[in-house]
Amino acid sequence: MGTSIFAAAALGGAAARFVPNQLLLGMFGLLASAAVILMLVPMRQDSERPDVRDLRFSRSRAVASATGVGLLGGLVGQGGSFILIPLMTSFVRVPTRIAIGSNLAIVLLSTTAAFIGKAVTGQIEWLLAVPLVLTVVPATYLGGRVSHRVPVVRLRRVLAVLIAGAAARIWISVLFS
Repeated sequence: MGTSIFAAAALGGAAARFVPNQLLLGMFGLLASAAVILMLVPMRQDSERPDVRDLRFSRSRAVASATGVGLLGGLVGQGGSFILIPLMTSFVRVPTRIAIGSNLAIVLLSTTAAFIGKAVTGQIEWLLAVPLVLTVVPATYLGGRVSHRVPVVRLRRVLAVLIAGAAARIWISVLFS
């Protein structure tokens, strides 16, 4: 998943320069809305402590998901975590805890590639980016620590609520600006 998401995110990040802002917001809204729906779909046999040695999933579905998320995530300037976790759990059939952990490494690659694509094409406002980076790193660490103590069902619900809030905010921007 890492290779395909990296290449697609770099392409999407660079191509975003040629896509109108309203279309980018609309795509982000659609992705976030799809993620909420996927997170609300109940998972069968989603273990609190899955055994990685017994993990079975479709590699072709994993690559297809990563490529799509990379391209669209690169376009909208997002690593794709909000849609990748729901796709990994529902479409690729990876247990939630493994999807959340694996997602960090995969999204690191897509975020790096999209960043390169956007930086090379002059799409980054550095004065806004630096404070975000400085707060995201410790918050990510804290979130990772907390998630180990939260049951999988609750993690899925919290993620769905957070994504729904973001989707609502995006749709308000699309429809009323």
